[in-house]
Amino acid sequence: MVVSSYFLFVNIVALKLRKEAKVNPVVSGTGTGLSLVALVILIYRMVVINPLKLTVLASVIISSFVIEDVYRRVTGRELSEYIDERLRLREHNIKKTIHKESGVNEYLR
Repeated sequence: MVVSSYFLFVNIVALKLRKEAKVNPVVSGTGTGLSLVALVILIYRMVVINPLKLTVLASVIISSFVIEDVYRRVTGRELSEYIDERLRLREHNIKKTIHKESGVNEYLR
């Protein structure tokens, strides 16, 4: 079950970052769809066979987010807004170009 959800999230990220990662969108899209179907089937079977296992799964997922939050608060680490600093610079340059083309002076903003 957990492995299926990992595949789902990896495929979603690959789909979102397909240009940067040079990933074929058909492959990552198909992987996302199939992983989602597999996850839904596994959850359905879990509910039918033993609903208590679903509670255990939910508690594991929730506790992982809580542990991550506590860790970040204790260490002071934060997630970066950008994966790569070059992406931030590129975005900045694009915004400057758009402002110049539209006649908007950056200093008047």
